[in-house]
Amino acid sequence: LAMPAGFPRCSAPFDNDCASWTNNKVIVAHSYVSLLNFQFGQQAADTRPDDLLPRDRVGHGTMSAMIAAGVRSRGPAAEVGGVAPAAWLGNYKVFGSPGVNDGTYANGIIAALEDALRDGMDIVTLNLGYAAEWPPLQRTCGQNRNQLCDIQADAVHN
Repeated sequence: LAMPAGFPRCSAPFDNDCASWTNNKVIVAHSYVSLLNFQFGQQAADTRPDDLLPRDRVGHGTMSAMIAAGVRSRGPAAEVGGVAPAAWLGNYKVFGSPGVNDGTYANGIIAALEDALRDGMDIVTLNLGYAAEWPPLQRTCGQNRNQLCDIQADAVHN
């Protein structure tokens, strides 16, 4: 594949080194790990440094990307390939390093979804490991009826 015009796209602090995180297949690299250390205006109790780079520290994102758009290649046990091998990929990292920031928060997920929309991504997969608690637009969950029950489900819906 040839990279489309206007790409690659990366975010700070590694935007000056965007070529290290993108190629003709992965055309976007953003990380939202810096948002994980601050929640609700307070710094997290665990302040060990995390890996802010867009690298996959666990392998789950890489596996998901291969299933979605991997080019057919020979593996140790068989030939493998993705569902849409001619698709471009964007990397929107919302989880930190194992043992430092194992989870993620709505603010990072929503920022990633908004950036994916701005970057022109047609399809987004959220490999978060848990189901939405409430459907999008649901307002009868015991909260103030002017607030959405699940802002993440609403962000996906939008």
